[in-house]
Order: sequence, then C-alpha cells, then structure tokens
Amino acid sequence: MYWLPIETHLEELATSLHLNITICTGEVTTPNEEDRPNIIREAHDSAVAGHKGMIKTYHRIRERYCWPNMMGEIRRYVKTCHDCQIRKLTRVKTKFPMKITTTSTTAFEVVEMDVVGPLPMTISGNKYLLTLQCNLTKYSEAIPLPDVKADMIASAFAKEFICRFGCPETLRTDMSQNSIGKVTWIRYAIFSYNTSTHTAHGFTLHELVFARKARVPSEFADKTISKTYNDIIDDIARKLNITLKEAHDKIIEAKLKSKTYYDLKSNVRTFSPGDHVYLLKEHKTDNTLRGLGGCAISVPADPTTKQSPRL
Repeated sequence: MYWLPIETHLEELATSLHLNITICTGEVTTPNEEDRPNIIREAHDSAVAGHKGMIKTYHRIRERYCWPNMMGEIRRYVKTCHDCQIRKLTRVKTKFPMKITTTSTTAFEVVEMDVVGPLPMTISGNKYLLTLQCNLTKYSEAIPLPDVKADMIASAFAKEFICRFGCPETLRTDMSQNSIGKVTWIRYAIFSYNTSTHTAHGFTLHELVFARKARVPSEFADKTISKTYNDIIDDIARKLNITLKEAHDKIIEAKLKSKTYYDLKSNVRTFSPGDHVYLLKEHKTDNTLRGLGGCAISVPADPTTKQSPRL
C-alpha cells in the first residue's frame, strides 16, 4: 500500500541523478585488487568455464563478486586471451579487393616456376616435375626430376630452359606441392596445353612464342613455300609484335574483368602504424593454425601488404 509512492520517488531520483541500482539476491563481495585477475582467469580459462565470451564470463563472476570497472577488465582479458585468439573463428571474414599484378610485354620476360610431387616413380627414377610457364604467353614446360634438391633444380632449369629460351628477367616461385596425372604422359599433356587456345588472350601458347601454330601429325606440309630466308624472318618479327601486343592487352582486360567480379564481395580491413594484430600461420603437416604471437603494424606498404615486426 505504501510501496507505490516510495517506488515512484526512487524511480524519479534514480532517473534525475543517472544512478545505477544493483539488486543483490545473494552474498556478493568486493575482492582485493590483486585477486581480481585470478578470479577472471578462473571464470574464463578453467575447464568448467570453457573460454566463454565477455558477457557470459561477466555473469559468471557477477554471481559472487562486484568491483568498479569489472566489465572493462573482463573485456580486456577476454580480448587478449591466447587460446581464444587461436581457436575461435573470425565471424566477419576479411576479403581485400583483388590486386592487379604487372603484365609482361615480351615472351619469357617473367617465368613462373613450381615443383609438383612426389608422384609415383617412373622407370627412369623420376618422382617430381619442375613446371615452368611464361607469364605473358602462358607457354609451359615440365621437366621430370628424381629429387628436388637445389642443385638438381638449378641444373634442370639451366639445361632444359635457359639453353633453349634464354634467361628470364624475373623468376617467380612459391615451391608449393600439388598433384597431377601420370608422369609418362606429361610430354603429351604439355604439348596439348601449349597448342590449345588460352582463354586469357585467345591464342595458342605455341603461336605466341614461335609466331606460328604448331604442326601436328595429322597436318600435311605445305609444298608451295617459296619465301626467302629474309621474308620468313620479317614475317616472324611482324607476327610476334602483333600477337604479343594483342595478348598483352587481352590479359590486362581479363585481369580487370576478374577484379570487377572479385571485388563485389570484398570486405576491407584498414590498419595504421602502431595497430596490434595477432599472426596465425597454417602448419604444413597437419593443417592446424599455430599462433606466432602479437605483432605491431609498422609501415603500410600497400592496401594488401603490411610490414609487421615481431613484438
């Protein structure tokens, strides 16, 4: 009967003074400041706590304890928890816009190299393939190797590629391992690839390198050739200039088209010098994520690359 005016008065008082009223239904204590980190650790890290989020950790602690800025301390602890940063999934996936790479202007200016294997051993004892592809023409070569030691790769690259096509200005490689079909058919597969029209520039790869289409076994030789040596050289130079220029333009067009579709789903995260990030790296043997520790952004190189020294 008398509670209604009291309740109304308390409500008006709390509203005008911006007070927070805490209703305690059990025994709640204020722990010493040095004990608070251990309380948060127990409520978050223990086996029964299970590394829950900030709100659930707060309610677990709030059942027994209360102290000023308790939520802020819990928030900082959970955000910096080592196990949570490694194991919990990122709910908002970061996806940067596609970066247009540079395009070569001449054949074999830039060559991309990779190693495939180990594969079933052939009769000649080879278990790996050294694959090489021209960045502009997409002309490809595959060299069987018995192993992937540095001297073996260097020797095969020099003998099978440089001695035939010359030394490229730039050699790109990530040395990742993939899987393909039987090695005994690799020469036929590579020939088929090099004599097929590539979707990026609309030419066969053989045509862009040698200025003519490759002869196949079913093709009859032209017996009416009457061109002189100089005519043939001039014709080759003219065809190469035209086809390489057109291939260069079409590759750039294909890159821009691919970037347009890719960037529709981009989700950019921006970083500034001094921002702290956590670096994760996928382990090669078991595909698990390993934490490499906290890092600080130093000098932004470009929107997709950051230089981050280890803290």
